[in-house]
Amino acid sequence: MKIVNLNGKSFLSFTVFLLLLSAIGFALYRAQTLKPSILQLASNNSGETITFVYKVFDKRDCTRYLNRDVISKGYQPIHITFTNNTNHCMKFSLDSFDFTCVPIEEVAESVHTSTVGRAVGYGVGSLFLWPLAIPAVVSSVRSSKANKRVDRDFDSNKLDSQIIAPMTTVKGLVFASLELFNPDFSFVVTDMTTKQQYTLSPSSPKVQIC
Repeated sequence: MKIVNLNGKSFLSFTVFLLLLSAIGFALYRAQTLKPSILQLASNNSGETITFVYKVFDKRDCTRYLNRDVISKGYQPIHITFTNNTNHCMKFSLDSFDFTCVPIEEVAESVHTSTVGRAVGYGVGSLFLWPLAIPAVVSSVRSSKANKRVDRDFDSNKLDSQIIAPMTTVKGLVFASLELFNPDFSFVVTDMTTKQQYTLSPSSPKVQIC
């Protein structure tokens, strides 16, 4: 078997190459798009009804659709699909849940890649070995871009407070504190015409509107 001897310059180049690959790979961000196929979508109902279905994300769902394990950070994602199958506008508010909805910005920030920490780590090493400055720069740029994509993707998947038009379905993610989340949660929607309020929950996911 032939043994290849690396001189000092070759070894240094090889080391920098490995660190560069590590810096690039660590900061990559890839998340699959949330698709209706993973959800139990609300079916069409006869008569005027409001309905909702939901999916409580586990760690596998988080990794697949958020590319970040927010559960380990203390947050529980819930995907809500709400259908307004009436002739009235309905007011949906995050404040109406019986748990406090955590702002999406807080959740996204909790899973950001530490750009400063990685840059400092490589930067200190570059004081003794100047080629380490290359992966430091690459890591910082990649981490910054990955964090921006996290913010953008989380924001595009969130469910906002809104007025839901007649015969319309809306869906998106809400986040709860893992410690305070109750699987038998509830929320309230308000009929904008009659001002009547309706409570929906996993045990009562459908309301017939008289």
